[in-house]
Amino acid sequence: MGKLYDDSVILKQKSMFVIIVFICIILSMGAGVCLHHFYSNPKPIDQESLDKQELLKIIDKQNEELNRKIQLNDERLRYQIDKQTQLEQMQQMQQMQQIQNKLENAFKEEIKNNKSGPDSKESKSTKEKELLFKPSDSQKFLSFKQLIGFKDELKATEGFIDYFKNKDNYKGIGEVEAPLGILMYGCPGTGKTTLARALAKETDLPFFEVSSSSFSQAYKGMAPQMVRDLFESARKIAAQNKGAIIFLDECETIFTNLGDLRAESEVANVVNQFKTEMTSINNNLEKPIFIIGATNHIEKIDEAIKSRFPYNIEVKPGNKTEREQFLEFMIDKRKNPYSEEAKKYLFEEINESLETLPKKKEFLKANRTLENLLKTTANIFAQNRGTDGNKRQEINSEDLKQAYKIIFAQDTSKNVNKEDFLKTDLTKMPSFDKLIGFKDERAAADRFLTLLKNVKEISNVGEFKIPTGILLYGVPGTGKTTFAQALAKEANLPFFNTTASQFSKGIVGEAPQLVRDLFITARQEAQKSGGAIIFIDECEEVFKSLVNDQSRNTSETVNIINEFKVQMSSIDNDPKKPIFIIGATNHIEKIDEAIKSRFTYKIEVKPGNLDERKQFLESMIKKRNNPYSEEAKEYLLNDVNQALEKLPDYQKANRILTSILDESVNTFILERTKETPPRDRINIKDIKTAYRLRINENIS
Repeated sequence: MGKLYDDSVILKQKSMFVIIVFICIILSMGAGVCLHHFYSNPKPIDQESLDKQELLKIIDKQNEELNRKIQLNDERLRYQIDKQTQLEQMQQMQQMQQIQNKLENAFKEEIKNNKSGPDSKESKSTKEKELLFKPSDSQKFLSFKQLIGFKDELKATEGFIDYFKNKDNYKGIGEVEAPLGILMYGCPGTGKTTLARALAKETDLPFFEVSSSSFSQAYKGMAPQMVRDLFESARKIAAQNKGAIIFLDECETIFTNLGDLRAESEVANVVNQFKTEMTSINNNLEKPIFIIGATNHIEKIDEAIKSRFPYNIEVKPGNKTEREQFLEFMIDKRKNPYSEEAKKYLFEEINESLETLPKKKEFLKANRTLENLLKTTANIFAQNRGTDGNKRQEINSEDLKQAYKIIFAQDTSKNVNKEDFLKTDLTKMPSFDKLIGFKDERAAADRFLTLLKNVKEISNVGEFKIPTGILLYGVPGTGKTTFAQALAKEANLPFFNTTASQFSKGIVGEAPQLVRDLFITARQEAQKSGGAIIFIDECEEVFKSLVNDQSRNTSETVNIINEFKVQMSSIDNDPKKPIFIIGATNHIEKIDEAIKSRFTYKIEVKPGNLDERKQFLESMIKKRNNPYSEEAKEYLLNDVNQALEKLPDYQKANRILTSILDESVNTFILERTKETPPRDRINIKDIKTAYRLRINENIS
């Protein structure tokens, strides 16, 4: 071939080859898209659907025509390209053919699986409908009277229940909308399914219990038909009764916000089908279909669906009393041999510890978690008694402690031990001469500091009551921790820097021991150094007033407070080498009076005045070396500082001043990228923006 054609002819032939190959690929892709369309979006299978055998014949015919064209092109190209190029193109075509074959086989298999059998007149979807959409036996459900807790939830459903029990009251008063649904939401394990079943029993309505995954796991294109089948089954049953209930568990799976979906996606089709069925003219308002949805993620549910539920009810974990009732009920039901001591520990210590969990961990208070605790306790008891010589007969508190750690430890505890109570390096702390401000605070602490510096001389003046410590209080960000560190450095005594969370996050029952461990470690250091300081930040968390929180009288808090009282006045404390306590709090009003009285000095740490703020800002600008223009510095030190004078104390604190500096630098970095050329100095506009963002108002 190379001898018959010159280079230009060969070039033209190769160009023609590329064009022909491109046409082949387009034809192949068109067939593939056609197959993919029929494979991924088959219509619901019923008696009226398109004859799939005819469809296969059409596809086969298209494939034959495509293959014929490919073969023809192949023959034309065979003599126009060199052997290597021919081989590469043949491989590409074979790969395309394999893809087509796979799609065709998959589609045939899909049809085969969904065809009616030779001995059956019903489709597979009909059998699934019978299997999935069948009402439950409501006689097995708990009644309202048997439920533990749910006080607020039951009250919220009164209107729904009354509509069934007193239907005559709703007649003759004009148009009245039937309460066609309830959306139950809340953290996992709180009993949403149990409450829905109890509603069915209370109203004596047939109850279709459906998992939303039934729709999401259906064949593509079939889910909307399944929704129609569900409502069709429910309407038939409702017609034989006074209505019916459809319960959809984990309904966020199929009621996902449409704004997050493609308009024609499978989930969007399901959402739209539910909207249609819930307001269908086929619904008999005399014998209506009621929808109860349960979700752990109400924020994910489409607003249009949410609005179709007249009742939105949050199902919360039980309160302390309800948890105790549930635990008693489950112990009685499970027949596990709890000792009286173990029950007391369970109801008082463990139950109380759950009371203090933050909002985001409310699921740990749920009945499901409590039940898991009891199951785990029984397993641990069985294991432990096997190692006992006499095989004890009852579950004890040690079994419960182990179970508690397994169920709750990774979520609720940070195990604190003696290693957490290490003294802080004094060389890294600020000294008094480096502090800006604190004039009144230093004067108030002067007597205490004098005693700290001369602690070794105390024993030479006869009987003397040693000051136990200082309680520093005031608005956040004023430098209470900094002031405490400076006191320790000035006194040159070991400094143990702790936070209240180290005790409140311990495993239930261990917090008092942690307090003892802290004082033991501090006493050891005091013996070496002539004294020691324990600093407790955010101390209101462990020193909470019991008068203002009666519910905590049997809680861990009481034990912590009592342990601190004991340790602060312990005979183990050496008067010649004392332990001093410095507490810091933003909420002195929350602290127990008995604890408050044990602090010899109570000092309010206030924000700096106008001059002190100016000194602080100057020192921070110098220390941070940020590129403020001279006019920006003047504006910051004068205008901004003066504007702060009119604000509440908490907005004048050093922490707020630092945040304004941080924000002005951030604003400078962002704004200079938009400028050509970029400026090299922070200006007044940057500071104004920072002030507005941090203080939440403009400088007047």
